[in-house]
Amino acid sequence: MPWLAGAELVVGGLAGAVVVHWLAERRMGRFRREFAQGVSHEMRTSLTHIRLFTEMLQVHGEPADAEQRRWLGVIEREALRLGDMVENLLDFAHDAGPEAYPAREPVELGALLEDTAAACAPLAAARGMRIEADPPAGVVAAGSARALRQAVANLLDNAVRHGAPGQTITLSLHTEPGRAVVAVTDQGLGVPAADRTRIWEPFAQAGETGGIGLGLALVRRVATAHGGEVFVDDPPGGGARFGMVLPRVEA
Repeated sequence: MPWLAGAELVVGGLAGAVVVHWLAERRMGRFRREFAQGVSHEMRTSLTHIRLFTEMLQVHGEPADAEQRRWLGVIEREALRLGDMVENLLDFAHDAGPEAYPAREPVELGALLEDTAAACAPLAAARGMRIEADPPAGVVAAGSARALRQAVANLLDNAVRHGAPGQTITLSLHTEPGRAVVAVTDQGLGVPAADRTRIWEPFAQAGETGGIGLGLALVRRVATAHGGEVFVDDPPGGGARFGMVLPRVEA
């Protein structure tokens, strides 16, 4: 019947459109990954050179006065910050399902948190802030140490950007049955309840404090890919507490 033939044509057209859309999405995803990898590689090389020669000037250069030392410190901090942005961009270009981190290894979270806090301390100090971290030993998760370190660094960076001047940022770790909870607490204005879902979306905070809005989105990706979840709530003393809940394994 004519109407049946017409329906078959419509269904066929819709199926064809779905296939075309799927192929376009695959091409776009491949282009996005290749573009991010290429740009990130070039930026990594340049940033490595900037940091290398900055360190050479600091260690082997002629004695510098206080103002020149301050300038070199600014260059070094900004190179570190741009390096973090490059890592975020590269990670964001990849899918983040459980297969995104196929090489699972035991990660001692206490040591990882202490190392990350030490690496982020100069950026906090430049804004008159300090980071406190005294995590317990022996808490182990299975996953990618690099990805987890980057996620913790993003949480600390978020606290530095949005916290109060002169604040103390607390990086903590505690355990629950079968789970490890990593949390960063700042002394800022907190997060309104209506925004607590939106802030984990990509680019939700882009431009607010000089970032590109990928930090918290990547924290959620890493936590989800490791079988965990993210959270934000109000700590007793005010401010905001951001964190990840990760599956814990026996040491």
